Amino acid sequence: GVFLKMAHQSGWPECVGVDPNENYSKIYKEAKGIQYIQGTLEKLDEYHIGTHYDCISMWSVLEHMNDPQKTVRIFSDILSPDGVVFILVPNLDSLATRLMRQLSPTFAWKHPNFFCKESLVMLMDKGGFKPVLMETIITEIDNIRNYMSFEWPYEAAHYDEAFDIITPEWIHANMLGSRLIGIFKRK
Repeated sequence: GVFLKMAHQSGWPECVGVDPNENYSKIYKEAKGIQYIQGTLEKLDEYHIGTHYDCISMWSVLEHMNDPQKTVRIFSDILSPDGVVFILVPNLDSLATRLMRQLSPTFAWKHPNFFCKESLVMLMDKGGFKPVLMETIITEIDNIRNYMSFEWPYEAAHYDEAFDIITPEWIHANMLGSRLIGIFKRK
């Protein structure tokens, strides 16, 4: 919901949020310019959600969807012709996931789907979208260095300085960040 508030404050006149968590209705009851719809995108129809959106954003959502292909079809139905889709998902190809495997946040509970750059692009391509931008963020550099130093990855940094060769710049340049961002437009 923070993104909706920021979007509205940045000049987007109408912002709509869809979430199954009913607690958000209390948060957005008094928010101007933000409409909250309780439910899931998969279960709502165009009457409830509307059409011709300029931007659809999914922050850490697509990995939770039971049918991501259906979700992409919904994007196609409700997005304006020049609209964009912004997606953030855990990166299956991240360095943290490759090294720490089951300790990686990629494998958190309730993730029936896992995405790498190629699989996210392929999913969106099948739905009629092409990538405009693909990036990774969140290096998890301290967690990786701790793990490689035989420490628990999620504590304060206690790593061996020998692993200073792994830098955030290197992780970013090689698409090895913990989260994958994709921005897509219609083909």
